[in-house]
Amino acid sequence: MYTAKQEALPLPKDLTIEHVMPVKWRNKWPLPSDGGTAGEETADERRDRAIHTFGNLTLLTGPLNSSMQEDLYQRKRPEITAQSRLRLNAYFQTVDTWDEEAIRKRGLALFEYAKQLWPHPRS
Repeated sequence: MYTAKQEALPLPKDLTIEHVMPVKWRNKWPLPSDGGTAGEETADERRDRAIHTFGNLTLLTGPLNSSMQEDLYQRKRPEITAQSRLRLNAYFQTVDTWDEEAIRKRGLALFEYAKQLWPHPRS
């Protein structure tokens, strides 16, 4: 994801997948106060689905990933932006809140980037 203004760095082989909003979100990440339902899906189901989407996943070194575990975004964000040199994680520099809408927006941004890398074949 680097541009011509940035150095190309080799991708480390030992990166791990981090769920920014953790799989065990119920321990520290309460639902918003308006946590009602959207159609047939409950707020819990909506969140459970969102945590496994690309918008909520990133790559980190094992030590950085394990140091954050189920921490709140307010603690994860500064650690990710201070420690990670991956352009993938520069996204978090300007995102103050991490919720289902933020996950959706990042997923769309990643999809747009992927479309540039792997354009659809023309018919």
